[in-house]
Amino acid sequence: MDSSALGLALEDGVTLGADARLVDSRTSQADTTWKPLYGERAEVRDHYHELRLEFEQNGSSHLRFDLVFRAYDEGIAFRYEIPAQAGLDSIRIARELTEFHFPGEVAVWATTTAQGLYREIRLSALKDTVERPLVVRCSDSLYAAIGEAADVDYARMRLARAADDPAGLRSVLGSEVVSRLPLHTPWRYVMAGATPGALLEHNY
Repeated sequence: MDSSALGLALEDGVTLGADARLVDSRTSQADTTWKPLYGERAEVRDHYHELRLEFEQNGSSHLRFDLVFRAYDEGIAFRYEIPAQAGLDSIRIARELTEFHFPGEVAVWATTTAQGLYREIRLSALKDTVERPLVVRCSDSLYAAIGEAADVDYARMRLARAADDPAGLRSVLGSEVVSRLPLHTPWRYVMAGATPGALLEHNY
């Protein structure tokens, strides 16, 4: 993937990430297991390396937020976290500014409804917002799936073509988000595999 924008646009006009300074960074790793309620596997390995970046907005708000990235063998995941902080007990998010850019024209398998059929289309030809997961054919030997996980008390994400890049996608929230702090957004993930079947094998 190419460089891609991140950020949250708040209702009060502040854009988290547009004018912020890095306060601290920490790395960690985990290698545990968990048992799903259903599925093909009785136990799933949860193995990742994590990078946590702590930011503070410049200007009058001094709002603090974190970006958390996790690298797995199967792909990457990231989310935004806004901790509880003095003088602020809730937040209103108008838009999410997350984007996914590819180095060139790609094909995607997309559907506009949750129960609809997926069809192959050039990313540059997308006209409407589409559901996730969205499968991307980057090359004949590299496929990716873009989606979200741990969507709890947060608006659903859909995807649309980025306005300024025919090889880019942008996130579109189903509604504004009003939440008490602390807030952890859903994970945004990019899963990778040599074949579409590899993506299915990693659906845990």
